Amino acid sequence: MLRQQFTEAMENLAEGFVLWNANDELVFCNSQIINGAPEEIRPHLAPGMPRKKYMELRSQCAEITDPDVKIRDWSSVDLDPGVAETMESRRGDRWIMVRG
Repeated sequence: MLRQQFTEAMENLAEGFVLWNANDELVFCNSQIINGAPEEIRPHLAPGMPRKKYMELRSQCAEITDPDVKIRDWSSVDLDPGVAETMESRRGDRWIMVRG
C-alpha cells in the first residue's frame, strides 16, 4: 500500500524524479524521466542500474547540445552520494538537470 502511494505521488509530479539507494543503484524513476530520456538510455532505466552507468550513458548521448557542457563533464560528476552536484544541459527546447 505504501509503495503504491509513493509511486502514485511521484507519477503526479510535473517534473522527473529519480531515487537512488545507498549503493548508488536506481530504485525508482517516474515516467517523466523514462519518457524524457533519450531512446538509447530507456532500456537501461531499471531498478539496480548503477548511477555511474546512468551518468556514463548520459555523457555519450547525442542529445547533449549545450556547447558549454563538455561530454566528459557529465561522466566525471563526483558520485559521492553525500555531495550535491548539479549538471544542466539544454536538449532541444527542454533543460535537463541532474543532481547528485
